[in-house]
Amino acid sequence: YQVPDVRRNALLLFGACVAFTVLNITVLQSRVPSSDAMLVAGLEVSAVCLPRKGGGQQPSWQSSNLEGKSIIVWCEILSVSKLRPDGNAFKPQMEVRILDADPRQAQGRLVEQAAEASKRTRGIDGAENVEWRESIFLPVKYKKGDFVQLVLRDEASEQKVALGETALPLSTALRMRRGKDFSEQKLRLVPIGERGEVADGASVLVRFRCFDLAEM
Repeated sequence: YQVPDVRRNALLLFGACVAFTVLNITVLQSRVPSSDAMLVAGLEVSAVCLPRKGGGQQPSWQSSNLEGKSIIVWCEILSVSKLRPDGNAFKPQMEVRILDADPRQAQGRLVEQAAEASKRTRGIDGAENVEWRESIFLPVKYKKGDFVQLVLRDEASEQKVALGETALPLSTALRMRRGKDFSEQKLRLVPIGERGEVADGASVLVRFRCFDLAEM
């Protein structure tokens, strides 16, 4: 083979490895432990935009502007506490949504409006305190005005009715404290709809991470 052909084939192989990795984490492994790493073209890397240990560098999504970049938001739903089950068959389920508008002042909190990206956890048996420890991966193009919305739903209901909601700017969700590779948030749910009393006073514990596809 001539050198240009070898170089082109190597680039094609690397691109295929990257594409498969994205498919793997966004579709095939949406419920992996937060400590898991992944393989990119044969190299083990953390799925959180982190430099290799000892590198002493900040990941680009913390140190520079992400505007317009393709990223994957990694949201780990840990638990919800202080729910008030109302006697109905109840299977709490958490939906993670990326919105291009602030739902906090909107009528209905935009819980049924189409999202830029969204995904739901599995439904689990209802109780006052419930735990998932489940990871959600959402591929998006970062925009400064985007919001992350968490919607508590009842999977046992016919319409997967929304019971409560909370939201924060995406930029806030991805703001890490020094020395941490994640942003942990405990967010109070706002009751929604006729059965909103189930979520009244409840809080969701969640961790956010991300990685920049350009760094892969």
